[in-house]
Amino acid sequence: MAVAEGVLDADLTTDWLFIGGQIEMCEGRLNDARNMIDRAMVNYAAGPMLGYCLVNLGVIARERGDYLEAQSLLNRGLESAERFGDMTLVAHALEGFACLAAAEAEHERAMCLAGVAAALREAIGAPIPPTWSRLLTPWLEVSRATLGNAPAAAAWHTGQALPLQQALAHARARSAPSFQVRPQQFLAVGVGAPNPGKTNPFRSCSHPANWRSCVAWWPDAPTVESPRT
Repeated sequence: MAVAEGVLDADLTTDWLFIGGQIEMCEGRLNDARNMIDRAMVNYAAGPMLGYCLVNLGVIARERGDYLEAQSLLNRGLESAERFGDMTLVAHALEGFACLAAAEAEHERAMCLAGVAAALREAIGAPIPPTWSRLLTPWLEVSRATLGNAPAAAAWHTGQALPLQQALAHARARSAPSFQVRPQQFLAVGVGAPNPGKTNPFRSCSHPANWRSCVAWWPDAPTVESPRT
């Protein structure tokens, strides 16, 4: 980042602020992460990267225990994904909502939303990044340990079959939590995510450049010409 600032490359500096903020977030330095992503968001305000900043700030708020702020930021991130037709950002936001649901002890909803996101990622060919998975997995382990393997798998499969509008409405719904949990309260149960079901409403999607559209799944998304894979 110092090199970028030294050559006065605003775009490069902004990108490094965002990347650096993600590194800080993954390593648990949440205040530094928030400061760096806040700075990046100033220059990303007019483009699709704004949504990625908002989702990451939502994750940071969740990890700090501010669930109301996390909900607000994730909602804004999802709105950005809808505006730009960015399917990868939709998946990120859904995973953020899933973890927030787990934090608020809405465990069936957590597994359901994670199932939606996994089905979408499979359809568009956008596997979850390892660093992002490290933020997602502990919360899903909380929900799986609480529900038990069979109910968790059932909720996961329900999510994979949800139509678009139901999935987004389910993500935006927020029930009053009966109690709140932190992932370190639970031992890892060592059980992987339930195997995706055979019914995947996203399988008919095309695989467009940069995963920016998915017409069969999202009729109003911008169309990007691209050969099918």
